[in-house]
Amino acid sequence: MSKTKKLKKVKQPMNPRAKSVLINSFKGIISNQACIDNGKEAPWWLAIIFFLFAIIIPLIPSHVQLSKSYGASFFNNGAYETDRGLANLSYTLNSKNSKLEIQDGMMHYYKEGSSTKFSGTDEMVNVTGEFDRYYVEEGVEKVEHYTEYTFFVLFSTESDEMIQNAVIQHQYVMRSTTPYDKNDPVHQEKGYYVPSYLILKPDTMMMSIQKMHTHDRISSTPAYLDWRHTANTENLVAALLSGLDTSVTLSVFLSNANNVNTVYERWKGIFNDAYITQKEAVKWNTTLIYLGVYAGLMVFLGLMLFLLTRGKNNPFRSLNFWVTQKIGYFLSFTPAVLALIIGFIIPANVISQMAFIMLVSLRVMWASMRQLRPVQ
Repeated sequence: MSKTKKLKKVKQPMNPRAKSVLINSFKGIISNQACIDNGKEAPWWLAIIFFLFAIIIPLIPSHVQLSKSYGASFFNNGAYETDRGLANLSYTLNSKNSKLEIQDGMMHYYKEGSSTKFSGTDEMVNVTGEFDRYYVEEGVEKVEHYTEYTFFVLFSTESDEMIQNAVIQHQYVMRSTTPYDKNDPVHQEKGYYVPSYLILKPDTMMMSIQKMHTHDRISSTPAYLDWRHTANTENLVAALLSGLDTSVTLSVFLSNANNVNTVYERWKGIFNDAYITQKEAVKWNTTLIYLGVYAGLMVFLGLMLFLLTRGKNNPFRSLNFWVTQKIGYFLSFTPAVLALIIGFIIPANVISQMAFIMLVSLRVMWASMRQLRPVQ
């Protein structure tokens, strides 16, 4: 009985063309010539992978950065007494038995125990602050005590244009709560200031922080925010004051730094939730716009390579349009990686997004002038 011998499996060597493409793919990180060789030899699907890599990878830093943005970031430059203003507002609404109800992305204002939703004309709630102004007169330090509005709230169902007109009217004579009259010489001499303000509408909200004792704006919410991502709440005012002692007087309540900070932080959470809709829109719109820009750029640079090799004395004039496109795609690998790194090192949207455009353009132009140049 004869024994059958097991045949040894012979390992087939890699296809020479596949091996060349693989080597050139790695060498192409720094070698323009390797990218040109790959443009001639590599299969179409590999070129498409490099193309997708080039237009997607540089977008990651800005996409991540936009994902980390938050609605309360406008407080980063300072609260300018708006923390006390928000605490004052919350306490005052609660003491008047007014409430803010959030239901299915809409805010309903019930005024002073009313069971009817607010639907009237603009209503303004002023928040005042008392200040001491120190100055020196003939070597003697003196104090001038005065009261200004530091914050006002506008509950409104009116159009944005009408609201802005109402906001413009909130100008007061410096170091007072007297409405400013631009035709009054005394008022002109003293100057005017505009308090910080919060606008609350059934579907949107916005806030502006003004520099105290001036009419200069420090920061504001990015346009109007909405209530779509704010959790349904029967009484938002009660939630803002939850766990805090509201049986004390307003002055005592505001003198407690923990009360002010707690309410302030909870309001910041509301601004963060209200910004989600806008943040997602900005993030994806920006990403898709630059995705289209990068894709168009890649096709354009491939076209430029095609046109630049059409010269009579250019030995590469036999390269067709698709080959020059593939060359451009392979040349984009290193610029895409560098743009990714730059984007994380320098977290600025414009810089990270423009880095790829500049780097890939430079590399393609360099390759056209060095490796694909006509015979002298």
